[in-house]
Amino acid sequence: MPIVEPVMGPTSEPVVEPVVEPTTEPTTEPSAEPLTEETIREATTPRPPTPRQGRPRKYYTEEEAKDMARLQRKQFKQRLREKQRAFKSGISELQLSAQKMLNKVVLSKEDLIRIIEIMENGIKEQTNEQTTEIQN
Repeated sequence: MPIVEPVMGPTSEPVVEPVVEPTTEPTTEPSAEPLTEETIREATTPRPPTPRQGRPRKYYTEEEAKDMARLQRKQFKQRLREKQRAFKSGISELQLSAQKMLNKVVLSKEDLIRIIEIMENGIKEQTNEQTTEIQN
């Protein structure tokens, strides 16, 4: 870049242009200023997806989640059928006849309460037997 020196003439003074510094606006912290259109636009611009905090997703796609839910329902129904089959095979002929008789007879309130108590005690005994079998 060639260096240009001012030419001094007898009647002219050297011309010096003032240096203009770029003006910068002083930055202030936002303090209860009304929202401008720019700040609203900045707030509504979509952000790139950030990793979620907390528990990671179990399934990556919605289709995979639906397939797994379908499989879990199928397995649950299969286990339920097996439990019902095992229960029905354990029912004695006496229980079936007692159930048929109960359907034919009108019982008093006191009789129904006694039957319910007997059934609840039987359920408690069965669950106690199952828990002792599991512990052994």
